[in-house]
Amino acid sequence: MDLGAAQFQEKLPGLQELLLGCDFVGLDMEFTGLHSAFSSDRHPSLFDSPAEWYQKARQSVQRFTVSQLGLSIFYKGMSNKYVTHSYNFFLFPTTFGQMDSEFSFQASSIQFLSRYGFDYNKFLKDGIPYMNETQEKKLQHLLSGNWIVQSSFDKDKVKKVIDEVTCWMCSAEEEDSMVLHDMYGFQVIEIQLILRQAFPDIWTIPLEGEKVSLIL
Repeated sequence: MDLGAAQFQEKLPGLQELLLGCDFVGLDMEFTGLHSAFSSDRHPSLFDSPAEWYQKARQSVQRFTVSQLGLSIFYKGMSNKYVTHSYNFFLFPTTFGQMDSEFSFQASSIQFLSRYGFDYNKFLKDGIPYMNETQEKKLQHLLSGNWIVQSSFDKDKVKKVIDEVTCWMCSAEEEDSMVLHDMYGFQVIEIQLILRQAFPDIWTIPLEGEKVSLIL
């Protein structure tokens, strides 16, 4: 079964239940590339030890991104047979505020995936957003904040506001401004603290009527 972002939340509880009761799982990942042409000294060699081979492969593949995760969940059945549930998760790096990802494509990998029917529309348009450990720590720091007031502002609304501001900043010029609406009570304070930390180049001004003005 193919799963993208649109179905992921709906299917997640069932997946968790299957994983908790299974005997073992199998994982497979597809990347947009494997061996970078820009790092010839990192190509695996027959003379490499397993540790050296792993380090070279790890460093090389970091130029690329995971495009699909394959998961097979196995249950032991009758007569030494196994029942399996298999899923293909389309993935795409998350964007959040100034957090963005850059990755490369390798022609041979793209040809290989195309040959076996990989759906690039699902990868680009419906990939499940994910982040690496470093990005996750930055996001946790942003959302938890070092400020005192933080309970009243819903995290989904924070993401929506930051996405809105990010889109505006892409085309805004110096001294341009925008206004955020529907900020209530302590949210006016919180959103200013969050935005000033996420976007050091903007200035925020509280306005009357539950609004916050942003100036670049």
